[in-house]
Amino acid sequence: MNNPNNCLVESTLYIVAEDESHLRLDEFIFKRQSLMPIGAIRVAISLGDVLVNNRHRSSGWRLRPNDQVCAKLNNYSHLELEPENIPIEILYEDEFIIAVNKPPKMLSHPSRYERSATLLNALLYHSFNQGEKTHRLGLVHRLDRDTSGILLVAKQETALKKLAAQFDQRQVKKIYQAVVFGVPNNKSGEINAPIGWHPQESKWGVEGENSRYAISSYKVKEVKIPINNFACVELQPHTGRTHQLRIHMSYIGHPIVGDLVYGLSNNLEWQKANSEVTQPRQLLHASSLIFNHPITNQQLSLFAPITKDMQDFLNFIESLRA
Repeated sequence: MNNPNNCLVESTLYIVAEDESHLRLDEFIFKRQSLMPIGAIRVAISLGDVLVNNRHRSSGWRLRPNDQVCAKLNNYSHLELEPENIPIEILYEDEFIIAVNKPPKMLSHPSRYERSATLLNALLYHSFNQGEKTHRLGLVHRLDRDTSGILLVAKQETALKKLAAQFDQRQVKKIYQAVVFGVPNNKSGEINAPIGWHPQESKWGVEGENSRYAISSYKVKEVKIPINNFACVELQPHTGRTHQLRIHMSYIGHPIVGDLVYGLSNNLEWQKANSEVTQPRQLLHASSLIFNHPITNQQLSLFAPITKDMQDFLNFIESLRA
């Protein structure tokens, strides 16, 4: 609905759905306008060009079901992303959705400081090259810059809403592969530890402020025992908290190799003993995604094998046995 009586002139009115009620205001707008950098959205909010129920709110304001969000973003349209010819691996595509195998070291979406070389830049070019002049690409979920693997993107609003509902209602099965320090005593298990923000450390962690329950499960697939112990593990998040798998594996004493936020001491110790080897990136890979197609309701199972850099690290570890 455009230009309602109680909304800003030349603006768009959004109604917050039940499954979107946990989002911050800036996250909500970015979800609906993912081609615009979130930094620009925050500027629009601070300048009063975004209202919640006809009132000014901060970027961090938490929305509730049926809230009316009025956004006037025309003045910021010049900040939208430009298509870039960046090769991407397409795992599945139709007129409603596209799934890609995101490489490591690539941002899923623009940040305040980086507006180029992101996955969305690449997807825009791909869509334009296919003759789809779409500006409605919407990331259904996110992967950290260093995390590789399957990322699902909606091409239109209905698909985005239905997929978001599946994620929020935990109807999507996500499987990750990781290399961790040490070998868990139990070969499989469940980690139940709430995650929140730690302002003193400026990072997420167990039992932080406004913690929300978080559950993950793990299964040891293979043990690597050279100079130090390592394990290849399969991980499944049953909730969707920020950095959940990284935090949970660190919490049980087995941080992910290459994670310099939640496993810094382990990584520094390893790097000191292996200074001739380049520090690996965060060895976490989204390998499998099972969900229902948002339009046909057909179950889709997508798979992406581990990346070359993960395999190279495992080969290096194997070589240390000699």
